[in-house]
Amino acid sequence: MTAPMRASGSARISKRYLGRLCDEGLLMKTDEFARGGKSPGMRMDSQCSQPKNERDIAFTRKLVKYAGKDRKVKILHVNHRDLRHPRAGGLETVIHELSRRWAQQGHEVAIACAGYAGCAHAETVEGIRVFRIGREEFFNFIAGPWLRRRDWLGADVVIEHLSKVACFTPLFAGHRPCAAHVPHLFGRAIFEEVSWPIGVYVYVMERLIPCVYKRTPIWALCQSTADELAGLGIPAANIRVISGGVDTGFYAGDAQPASHPTALYVGRIRRYKGLAEPLLTAWRIVINRCPDARLQIVGKGDYQDALRKEIAMRGLEASVELTGYVDEAHKRELMRSAWLMVYPSVKEGWGLSVIEAGAMGTPTVASDSPGLREAIRNGETGLLVPHGDANALAQAILRLIEDQSLRARLGGAARMWSRNFDWDEMAKRVLDFLASIIEKGKCVSRA
Repeated sequence: MTAPMRASGSARISKRYLGRLCDEGLLMKTDEFARGGKSPGMRMDSQCSQPKNERDIAFTRKLVKYAGKDRKVKILHVNHRDLRHPRAGGLETVIHELSRRWAQQGHEVAIACAGYAGCAHAETVEGIRVFRIGREEFFNFIAGPWLRRRDWLGADVVIEHLSKVACFTPLFAGHRPCAAHVPHLFGRAIFEEVSWPIGVYVYVMERLIPCVYKRTPIWALCQSTADELAGLGIPAANIRVISGGVDTGFYAGDAQPASHPTALYVGRIRRYKGLAEPLLTAWRIVINRCPDARLQIVGKGDYQDALRKEIAMRGLEASVELTGYVDEAHKRELMRSAWLMVYPSVKEGWGLSVIEAGAMGTPTVASDSPGLREAIRNGETGLLVPHGDANALAQAILRLIEDQSLRARLGGAARMWSRNFDWDEMAKRVLDFLASIIEKGKCVSRA
């Protein structure tokens, strides 16, 4: 038996590992490459040698070199938006927080996303290369072909974020290791957000996910999403749950409640977030019993003007404030001064703002919805109510307003709970997930 081959004096790959590359179709069994294609200082087992075509040679060497402990990985994100997009949200925050940490560790990270008015087509942000391709409404059609023509920007692994409609990257990736990240699925909730023709389009595209991604390693942000994916036909063994992170250094300190009862929502202003129904209906019940209560709605989105009209129509202008976008420092102060957070969404990817507020001892009342039920431990760090039940939502809000000891107990537990979520730890876990895909040579077209 030949000795394990050596790459650059450090990486070792066994004959068994090379055999697995053969079995996966990355290499063909021939002696040609062993005699003529090996790089200086590298011994190649002749049982597994020649790539199927010349393009695969460089990619095969990357897989070989990955066995070294000091391997630096080239990671490509595919997502509709980057953090500088005007409609960026929680997912873009997750991508950025992970990517900048990887870049600081020496890994090469790139994001392929859609453009927007006035954007640069290519730039580097905190060590992350950003490539903006076409318009957002057509991004899912053009991303795969555009990246394939450019050899996927030389990435070792591609991770597509299925936050809107899928780009179906496995159909274009060939032998390049590919993963998918699913923050959440819309399901029938999409019809609460858009007109029915668009809703049907998004709904059908989600139903196609198992056809294209069934053999693709998938990372879900919460168990509810993992269960939904399994229900669609994705094998549970292909799904890994990795929860989000929070900057507990920035979101720190004790809550400093305002002088009057204040409930706070932070997030995008979208119809499916439940801000008109059930929240405004619930808020009318709240102020009938607690007239000095105030509701602050922080964020921006395409439902903002309609929500402002809804507030006026209900005569709630005196007790409900739409602040629009605020920066992180201002958001932190609003969370610290709020008596409670409120999240009436039909579903969330996870509930980043819930954990951020909890880190400062502010508890949350929320719908018992996918994503939120993972971010909140009902009765321990906050209160969950049936989604859409305005009266139950109002009564839960009033419980926290009127019971200071309950509010303090839930807030203290929320602070402890938030310590389980850390960006650095999340970055490590996701990188390990991607590294395992590269190491195993996962080829979605053949696995």
